[in-house]
Amino acid sequence: MQGKIFVATALIMAFGTVNAENNPVINGSFEISEIGKCPQGWNFSANKNAEASVQATDKYSAEGGRSILITNKSPYQPHVFGMFYQAVKLEPGKRYRLSCQARSDGSADILQFVNGKRWQQRFPLKNLSGKWQLYEFEFVAAPEDFEGDGNYYLRLNTEGVTDGVYIDCIAITPAGV
Repeated sequence: MQGKIFVATALIMAFGTVNAENNPVINGSFEISEIGKCPQGWNFSANKNAEASVQATDKYSAEGGRSILITNKSPYQPHVFGMFYQAVKLEPGKRYRLSCQARSDGSADILQFVNGKRWQQRFPLKNLSGKWQLYEFEFVAAPEDFEGDGNYYLRLNTEGVTDGVYIDCIAITPAGV
């Protein structure tokens, strides 16, 4: 099993490197994931003891065989959230399109992409239902939103009670292409 995961990881890293110009998001389809764990290439943290979690699942998928399941038992409070994130290589000043597919088995108080160092670009996932929906947001990767190491952070935050939201096919592509 570990050999298969290693080969799959090598393939996704090669694919991400070759395709970085078109989609710098690594493992945005979550196919390189162990069920019940945070997908490879991604990180998760819960701020101020938020009862939030992210795990790979094969219960539903928009494409392929996996997606992520986001849950959060914490009611909304300032600075209490779960954050699923990844550093992506983008070009400062360039316009991009962020897209994903999402569906829900219940409610989601506040579930949104929060991009960049300043956290000022917020793209909420609204009107979730039991069917997969495509969400697309355009943004400019402002120079002041890059970290000192040159990375731009893509974050998906849950900031209130989230019964069960499934996310798949996260991608960033140049806008207008």
